[in-house]
This record gives sequence, structure tokens and C-alpha cells, in this order.
Amino acid sequence: MKVDTKAKILETALYEFATRGYDQTATRDILAKAKANVAAISYYFGNKKGLYIEVLSSIAAKIADAFKDLLPAYQALSKTKATPKECEELLKKFVRVFVELFCSDKKTTAMCMVFVREYVEPSRDFKPFFQDINADYRRIFVDLLIKANHNELTRKEAVLQVVMLFSFIFSLVTRKNIILDAMQWKEYSPKAVDELMSVISRGLFRK
Repeated sequence: MKVDTKAKILETALYEFATRGYDQTATRDILAKAKANVAAISYYFGNKKGLYIEVLSSIAAKIADAFKDLLPAYQALSKTKATPKECEELLKKFVRVFVELFCSDKKTTAMCMVFVREYVEPSRDFKPFFQDINADYRRIFVDLLIKANHNELTRKEAVLQVVMLFSFIFSLVTRKNIILDAMQWKEYSPKAVDELMSVISRGLFRK
């Protein structure tokens, strides 16, 4: 079976950037682990920066794909006089997709780690891929959260809750071993995600 060298380098780079960050990752280590020729990075990506941008681009595409079915639902809901319950249910679906996306497997966990590194200390290359994405989803979450709570939240309160929600979702990855051990879970199974969603919902919605 023919090995796709470019894909192998991209996957290896994802794990290296997730573990070490951009500055501490050496292209020679990526090439060694990918078992690729020394000239492969310059051939496929131009340089280390080009490789990193392509890794970021692949993560952005993964996020967009995960939400492709929910965005039309949000747009349709925005054009109607949606009930608080309808807004609550749609927001829960968005949150669950985020949780499942970043906690589903080793690769998506690595994507989350790259995202978290950039979220904390954004690089210049981060902006085109994630700052707009972050702003778009934060706007959707804030809008749905306010409506789900019968418009009883101020926008500032909703923004703060959504920022804290994103941080909580990231912590499911960055503190995964601690959480699994404390909850006596082997992995983030569908049942575990149900429990997480129950906790998240109690913190988001006023009854």
C-alpha cells in the first residue's frame, strides 16, 4: 500500500505541535517520526510555517464540518419567533458537538491541544483560522443562551458564561486524566458525555 507522505507529515506534525507547541517543535523530529525525506517539508509545504498553517487549516475545516448540519438550523431558528425551549435544545446540540469533537479520539484531542495553545497565546498565523471562528460560535452561543433564558440574561452575563463554557470544554481535554480518574471513567463514552451535558445544562439554563 502506497504511503501518502504529505498526509503522514501533516498527522505527525499535528501531534508534535499539540505536544510541544510551534516554537519547540523541530521539523527534523517531524520528518523522523513520519519517516519522510529531509526535503519533504519544503516540497509539500514550503517551510515549517507553511506546514503549521496547513495544520491549522485542517483543524478549522474539521470544526466547520462538525457544525455544518447545525448552522442551517440556527439560521432557520433566527428567522422565527423561537421559544426558549427550542433555543435551549439547539444550544445543547451545539455544545454536545463541541464536547464530542474534541474528546472523541486521539487525533481530535491533539487538535484541541493545538487550539488551546493558540487560544491562550495566539500567534500571528492563528487569526485567519480561529479568531473569526471563535467569534462566530461565541455569537451563536450567546444569542441562543439569552433566548433560552427568556431574555433574562444581559449580553455581558451571557458572554461571560459562554467564555467559561469554552474553557470548561477545553479542560475536558487538558485535564482528561484527572477527570477520568475522579469520575472512574475509562474514556469519554456516550454515557459520560450525557453526564457532562447534564452538568453543563444545569449551569447554563435558568428554570
